[in-house]
Amino acid sequence: MKYDENTGKRIPKKQNWYHAIYNKNDFNLKQVPFGLHLLRKHKTKKIALVESEKTACLMSTFMPNFIWLAIGSCQNLTNNTKLNL
Repeated sequence: MKYDENTGKRIPKKQNWYHAIYNKNDFNLKQVPFGLHLLRKHKTKKIALVESEKTACLMSTFMPNFIWLAIGSCQNLTNNTKLNL
């Protein structure tokens, strides 16, 4: 991610994702919440949902009695978000 040194704002840039570089127009990106893999391992813990992955990592050390999941962006949390357990 590049930032404008005068304004401090992000410089818009085409993503360098595989499907963008190789023109995979039929590619369907499906992202899952950060920490999702922990649900099967810790079936009795309560789930806490946060936006940032960094917050999930930090909170897991302060409150380890929860499984901390992060959605990465509020735009990633919709009525159609599925955890696919």
